Amino acid sequence: MLANLAVGLLEASSIAKGIEASDAMVKMASVKLAKTAIVARGKYIIMISGPTGEVESALRAGRQMLGKTLIDEVLIRNVHGQVI
Repeated sequence: MLANLAVGLLEASSIAKGIEASDAMVKMASVKLAKTAIVARGKYIIMISGPTGEVESALRAGRQMLGKTLIDEVLIRNVHGQVI
């Protein structure tokens, strides 16, 4: 049986904007901040998990906050609970 869970990921070209976006994402919706990381050349990755609708709303808020610093976005719907 598929759960109504999703995993979302945003990649930003700015560490500062990435931190702002992660803050906006968790304040916008009931999602869990699964992981944040600084990667090579000042990029920032944000991974969240939670109910599908909440993750979609949080990603929308993160995209808006990142603006032109958004590099990539991934949304995986209907993730099994054990994955999270």
